[in-house]
Amino acid sequence: MSSETPRARPAAIAPERASRTRADSTRHRLCDALLTGAKTSTRYAAFLKLDFPRIPLPGGLRIFAECVRLGRELLPLHWLESSDLDSLDTSYTGPSNPEVGRVGWSNDTVWLDAAKTNAREGHHATVPGTIGIQGVSEEVWNFHIGGYQVCHKWLKDRRGRTLSGEEVAHYQRIIVAVRETIRIMGEIDEIIDQHGGWPDAFTA
Repeated sequence: MSSETPRARPAAIAPERASRTRADSTRHRLCDALLTGAKTSTRYAAFLKLDFPRIPLPGGLRIFAECVRLGRELLPLHWLESSDLDSLDTSYTGPSNPEVGRVGWSNDTVWLDAAKTNAREGHHATVPGTIGIQGVSEEVWNFHIGGYQVCHKWLKDRRGRTLSGEEVAHYQRIIVAVRETIRIMGEIDEIIDQHGGWPDAFTA
């Protein structure tokens, strides 16, 4: 008999690893869906400022499966890997390599050179510019994650820089990701309401 320690066969351990990977992926999708819901953020805003979020467990298999499905849609959007991001519905007006100046929004347009903006009003442009991206709704422009106004911050962090054509296209993909995130947030809240709302849709 050989004194060597027997080696586990890859075929024997693969199903266990695959099962564990699927479970981790399912949990990740559930967490992303529940933490993205608009009502979740509003309901637990004060707690989220003080501690890590605690994920409630859905009270039934149906709501669990629906939340996981929506989480599956959210993850590639947030990683900017979704094929939906290729469907750009905004248009850019300006030079091929624009310089980012004062960033603001008005009339469904994100301005890279706004003449005047009001920070207290969500960086709305009181005097618009000449270089901008059209087709951006006010809801998308005002969208916040983690305290940051997404569409404003990305450009603000690049103020004084010249953007390449690829960077302009990347920003347009971010706009699509935000728009789709808002849509899915509404679906998440609707599903929770259909199952009794907060907190009845979840186990104690």
